[in-house]
Amino acid sequence: MRTYMIYLLLTGKRLLRQLPYFLAGLAVMVLLVGMAAFSASKVLYGETSLKKIEVGVVLPEDDALSEKITKMIASLDSVESLCDFSYLEHDEAFQKMKSGELQAVFEVPSGMARGILDGTNQPATIWFPDESGLEGAVFRELAESGSSMLGTSQAAIYAANECLNIQGVPEQISVSEQDLNRIFLKYAMNREALFRKKTVSAAGNVSTAVFYGISGIVFLMILTGIPAAPFLAPQTEALEQGLRRIGIRRWYPLFCKCLCMTLLLMAVTAGGYGWAVQKGYALAGREELAAWGLTCAAVSAWILLFYEVCRSSAAAILTLFAVNVVFLFLAGGIIPSVFLPELVQKVGNMTVTALWIDGIRFIASGEETGTVPVLWKLAAAALACFALALAAGKRRD
Repeated sequence: MRTYMIYLLLTGKRLLRQLPYFLAGLAVMVLLVGMAAFSASKVLYGETSLKKIEVGVVLPEDDALSEKITKMIASLDSVESLCDFSYLEHDEAFQKMKSGELQAVFEVPSGMARGILDGTNQPATIWFPDESGLEGAVFRELAESGSSMLGTSQAAIYAANECLNIQGVPEQISVSEQDLNRIFLKYAMNREALFRKKTVSAAGNVSTAVFYGISGIVFLMILTGIPAAPFLAPQTEALEQGLRRIGIRRWYPLFCKCLCMTLLLMAVTAGGYGWAVQKGYALAGREELAAWGLTCAAVSAWILLFYEVCRSSAAAILTLFAVNVVFLFLAGGIIPSVFLPELVQKVGNMTVTALWIDGIRFIASGEETGTVPVLWKLAAAALACFALALAAGKRRD
């Protein structure tokens, strides 16, 4: 037992000797990750995501009613907030669309208003350039929604007229048409009627700032394995043989490394955790403190697994960085998972990075994210990663 304690103390002493180099490397990593996150935020979350859509309108000659209907549509809040209409001649409108000044051309046929009233329904034509971009795609959706609404209202009016004729009360048709027109116009005036409503929560049960803070903390914890490479590097075969002669089995050096790395991660994150608790962004109950320690232990065992599998510090560093960037993306740490395809979400939920995020999220909110308690999942992940690291070394032997 005394031999084991001495070896643990020597391992801790070796970590303390390398601590200045570790802190310097960690500072560089934080700087690089911060610059990358700032640059990505400017690209992904710019000030404006959608400009007003410039649409050219070609009106028929000597058709005042169609012109009034077109201007009424343009004045709707749901349309006016997204589109700017310009009334142009036919050739001028298509020339501007070709040059990129317009995202679409709305060509109104002669007698369109009369066709709506008598049921002949002469279709209006909307022209898009070959590459319409985001604005063109939005206007296409808006036009399709509007035409669907118009078709629905017309079908209702025609059905009501037919029903009144069958019942033998054709004198009620005008009253029915007025009522239905009022109902559907009121519906069309509502801006939200032209859009599908889907409520999503990108950050889950925490705020957006806390969500991205969680992602940053998880990535930072994983990247601590890079400046800690001299400490985590696999032992030489001669050293392992010498340890076996004095009765220290192979699992114990790995356990000492994992324990020291866990304490190091807790020391690195302790300041941020204390600040978060003080500001109300995190909780400090017994379960939350246990989740903090288990998350650090699980991440430490995960990092150690890469060094034991790769057996080379350079290979372990490259693999650690590449794999965990991909896992962080799949788990929704870069782009929230609600915006990713369903298949990617399912794959991301099976990654260990999603478990680390759940662990930090539990510290922030105190709420579970599944049927299995997060503390049990973190403990199981730590043991599994440690067992795999140990098995990788045994297979090599």
